Amino acid sequence: MSLTAIETVTILLETAWRYLIVTLFSLVRVVYVKVQRMYWRFNGTLQQLEESVLPENYERCVQVLDVLFHHAFDWSYTTVVGDEFLLAHNRFESPSYIIDNDHVTLLTLTQTHAVFTEGRDRNIQVWRTQYGAFLKLAQIPNCCRLLFVPLGAFHRLSETVGDPDATLVFLHSTGRCGSTLVVQMMNETDEIVAISEPEAINTLFYPQQQNVVPIEQLRKDVVRLVCRPFKTIRPRAYLVKLPSFHARHIGLYQELFPNCRQLFMYRNAVPSIRSQYRMIMGMLIARTRVALTPLLPDRLKRCLWVSVGVLDERFFCEDTFKDVRLFGLGMLIEAIVYYLQFRQKGFAIEAIRYEDIVTDPKYVAKRILKLCGASDNLLERTLQGMKADSQRSSSFAKTAVENYHCPEFDPEFRKSANRLFRNHELPELEEELLLEGTISQRNSS
Repeated sequence: MSLTAIETVTILLETAWRYLIVTLFSLVRVVYVKVQRMYWRFNGTLQQLEESVLPENYERCVQVLDVLFHHAFDWSYTTVVGDEFLLAHNRFESPSYIIDNDHVTLLTLTQTHAVFTEGRDRNIQVWRTQYGAFLKLAQIPNCCRLLFVPLGAFHRLSETVGDPDATLVFLHSTGRCGSTLVVQMMNETDEIVAISEPEAINTLFYPQQQNVVPIEQLRKDVVRLVCRPFKTIRPRAYLVKLPSFHARHIGLYQELFPNCRQLFMYRNAVPSIRSQYRMIMGMLIARTRVALTPLLPDRLKRCLWVSVGVLDERFFCEDTFKDVRLFGLGMLIEAIVYYLQFRQKGFAIEAIRYEDIVTDPKYVAKRILKLCGASDNLLERTLQGMKADSQRSSSFAKTAVENYHCPEFDPEFRKSANRLFRNHELPELEEELLLEGTISQRNSS
């Protein structure tokens, strides 16, 4: 599978232009930060910043910075570390400022700090999909300030907040299977806070964060602050949707939060692969990989895709680096295999199939509400969430990816795909997929 010459050139030119803009921004930022540090040293801000990590300065340890400008190559793919912003010092605050203001939400973690965003609108509920299909994509364009909290103070704040005082549900999935739609449906209830792929949780599973100690405690701290208490609402449940690679950590989440509930979503393989292809082509950096793959020797092709870093190599096949559709298939199979393994180990996790949401939305919504500990009286509200594209505010919106048509499955692709399915004892490519533990059909337990 390869792009036409015109498509390849168009993508590479767009990529080159984006990299040029990012490089210019980075150079400007380097100069800006150096001058800023000199000014901070002169006016005493730098000394306050250095002393903010001391336990006795807890009540003034949060540095609040105004956002002057932000830029990234591709926000849908960028791991936020703070280098994407031009910031100006505003003041130092107490960590209680975070809990006292509902429009302050956790964005990400660096090696030394937890980073929160403060929304421009005090009434914004930034987790709603009308602002962004994923939390990060809603937080960044709607923020006016960033708040940097030293990790020691972050842990202390977490201990003050404690575990969520409502039902906690982790939503795992194969990706491109309606999980963002479920987030949107649950948020329509106004009694469930459903959060889509919080960057802060993802960050602690990236290789560059593995030397942050203690990592397990930080993971618990992050979930506590993502599912933070609010002043204006008291949710019945927090539903946290996670990317597909988190399925390998189902056991970890149960260990961190023994009373949590976990749910898995999937769909049949053929529509899943086609949707994965459109998603990949909806991200410029992924489109660039697709364009470069045919131009590189096999050794470099492997480096290009392995660098993504979220797919266990057991789920690659020998042709993965020649056909991006097999990369999407690997993500699907990996999540399913881990789901089934954890069920076999006795973990209480059940599954929802996307096709059942389409054919019987009331029944499926009722099952999800029950899992969240919410009333059936909210059923009609959840169905309102099916009326709009849940990805509408992202580069994966239907209108944005409708022109990316997944190539037809040729015999070579079918052979590679079916070999991968057989290797993991799953139904073949075009067979119906109905996993053990699926509760979205009326005849299910």
